[in-house]
Amino acid sequence: MHNMTLRALIFLVLFGKITAHASNYTYEKRTMDHRVIHIVTLDSKDYEPQIVKADSIKKREPVSVLAKRFGASVAINGGFFEIGGKRDGISSGTLVIKGHPYRLRDFVQSLVVIGSGGLVITRANPKKHMDPQASILSSIPLLVKEGEVVKDLFEKKSEFFLSPHARTALGIRKDGAIVIVVAEHHYIKDLNKLRMDEVRLLMKEKECEILQKYHHKNLDDITLKELKEILRNEYTSSDGVSGLSILKLAHLMKELDCDDAINLDGGSSSALWVEDKIVNLKEKPKKGVVITEKAVPNAIIFKRK
Repeated sequence: MHNMTLRALIFLVLFGKITAHASNYTYEKRTMDHRVIHIVTLDSKDYEPQIVKADSIKKREPVSVLAKRFGASVAINGGFFEIGGKRDGISSGTLVIKGHPYRLRDFVQSLVVIGSGGLVITRANPKKHMDPQASILSSIPLLVKEGEVVKDLFEKKSEFFLSPHARTALGIRKDGAIVIVVAEHHYIKDLNKLRMDEVRLLMKEKECEILQKYHHKNLDDITLKELKEILRNEYTSSDGVSGLSILKLAHLMKELDCDDAINLDGGSSSALWVEDKIVNLKEKPKKGVVITEKAVPNAIIFKRK
């Protein structure tokens, strides 16, 4: 197990459970103040990081499917992406895998770069890092730089930055260790304020599970009664677990001694695969609740060397 500060060790003794593995990583699940946070720390000398993408025909696949296909010990979801229509599954930002640009945006961005020098989190124009072996993924925002919370985050006032959400973050410590954080969030929503675009997005994301549950061939067959049940199960069957704001996520990454850290796609995209399962999904959902792992276009995986 890596060296920890006294403060971090006391926190773990009081509020968390940490599991050390022979494969040189630790996994911890913290439960505190209505928050459930999963933390993995990897020894970078023993793991090869990779950026991988979904099948070109399917466009999006669950992290668990990608983890199994590429033989990952640990995996997380990657960057933000477009949903719906002809652009479904296209990366919102830059995505380069082994030198092949699936989308290359020509301006300074917050980046995860995997190349001959290992994994780097930085702000740069991705063209600066292009080479035949480089894999690059952009996301927003950068959380920690050179051991300090990024100053711009203190000025952000939008819902994206201030509201608690499920989150996925990736960090690197000065000693080279890789830190992964996934925060859970179980959503409650006033159904009277639900917008049609939210309903359509939910139905699209959970189409397979919904059709299987109600024994329909397509979503047009869903009855009004069934739709009401789906919405109640999705938005009101909460156990009170609250996620993190971007600023609290940044402070957590700093507390975990990250020298650099970045926020990845969050919300229902947040997924953490450890050895053989997604650990941030409920194992025993309430009866009738539709819970599924969201399909994503790319993931960051870690393979034992």
